[in-house]
Amino acid sequence: MDLRRAATGLTVLALAAGLVAPAAASAQDPDAPPVSEEEAVRTARAHPEAREAKREHPDLRPSATRAEGDRDWEVGFFSDDEQLVQVVVDDRSGEVEEVWT
Repeated sequence: MDLRRAATGLTVLALAAGLVAPAAASAQDPDAPPVSEEEAVRTARAHPEAREAKREHPDLRPSATRAEGDRDWEVGFFSDDEQLVQVVVDDRSGEVEEVWT
């Protein structure tokens, strides 16, 4: 039996059974934002202010929450217990809207 054909068949069966569809699950959740927490953190980390803070504070770590009003992602970057940078990422477009230092 051709291994590629067998692997393709297994993939089709897994998709049909719903075993390999985490993105589809979030697409069915009406409260799920178009931009995931992971995507928002990745966007925020790439911002020059966050990169500069990371150079100065190697222990810098992100924490993302969604704002109550507009539901945008607020990604704070912390060193110890101090927030050094906050990057606001639009939850629909993934664009950076604001940066606070």
